[in-house]
Amino acid sequence: METWEQKQITDNLNELIRLTFCTSSVLAYLVSKRILSADDCSVLRAITMHHEQSFKLYEILLTKTNGYSELHKVLQTENQTGASDILERGFLEQGPLQITKRIEYDRNINGCAETGKFYKGKFGGRDVAVKEIDIKLHGIKIVWNEVKLLLKSDAHENIIRYLTIERKDDYTLMALEQCITTLQRLFKSPQDNRPNIVSTELLRQATLGVAHLHSLHIVHGNLKPENVVLCDISTNVIRVKITDFRAGKSFNDEDILDTCRSSLLIAEGVGWMAPEIAEILDNTDSENYSLPRTVQNELNAKMTYASDIFSLGCIFYFVMTGGQHPFGTMLKRQCYILDKQYKIDSEINSTLVRRMTEYDAVFRPQAAELLTDAMFM
Repeated sequence: METWEQKQITDNLNELIRLTFCTSSVLAYLVSKRILSADDCSVLRAITMHHEQSFKLYEILLTKTNGYSELHKVLQTENQTGASDILERGFLEQGPLQITKRIEYDRNINGCAETGKFYKGKFGGRDVAVKEIDIKLHGIKIVWNEVKLLLKSDAHENIIRYLTIERKDDYTLMALEQCITTLQRLFKSPQDNRPNIVSTELLRQATLGVAHLHSLHIVHGNLKPENVVLCDISTNVIRVKITDFRAGKSFNDEDILDTCRSSLLIAEGVGWMAPEIAEILDNTDSENYSLPRTVQNELNAKMTYASDIFSLGCIFYFVMTGGQHPFGTMLKRQCYILDKQYKIDSEINSTLVRRMTEYDAVFRPQAAELLTDAMFM
């Protein structure tokens, strides 16, 4: 076990002992991951007192290489949120996502993003975008989820670069590569004020970013014009970046990580989400910021690379038409998506957009396949 993992456990041991329950499913999972041996399991099952049993579990785990991360996973699955939240904080406060305190920013100077609170700031002497996230509103899981996905993917030139994170009262401040504008702002501004940008190159780079994510087994989960940004616009250079990974998830060989989606994030994606996602939410009545576990599980199953492609198809049409949507106006488009009612301009060559926005996810092309389309040749 890493030193920071041991420290997080020992610093919070009393609370962890009180909040951790060694249920049969918890022990079975840890045995299946070879964290506990059969003998360890027998010893734990022989202990009848809850506090003594939990103490013994942590005593054993402190000697295991992957004990911290695997226990965190199973506690989340078992809804033992008190203990899992303590372990989760370790990633931000002591672990690989350790918080720094070097971000400078002015709350009176807005950045370019549409979602959340963005400000222009400084980190290490360089200009950055500072993203302010309300932990009480969204929860620490969403912050942790976004940082993990950025650390995994941001080496690519079409993914926004993550720099650092800092805690401030009930907020986290995330320093990101500074951008100039979003697609939303670019195409909703008067046409005379827009820079001369080749639309196909803009879409090619956005597709490269999505293809990179999918090659790393990451689903973005919230693609829309506000989350595609331009970090460079000049006569010979354009640099498009994918940003905002709060709703994303990562596949690996064995697990699907929790999407960490909240009702607020869902609301932001209305009008751009695939029908298989919208159908689940259309049947959900949640007044809380956190969606019920059953809905989270359904979203995990339906949130795939194909759902990203649907959203990307809507972005393609948005760029091709200078700001329009293939399913109509803002207030009606999500209903039209569910009803399969396209509102496509007859003068637009929409063959590729229609393929990308097929109602049935299995018929949508993959991101890598899009890059071979004639429009990019």
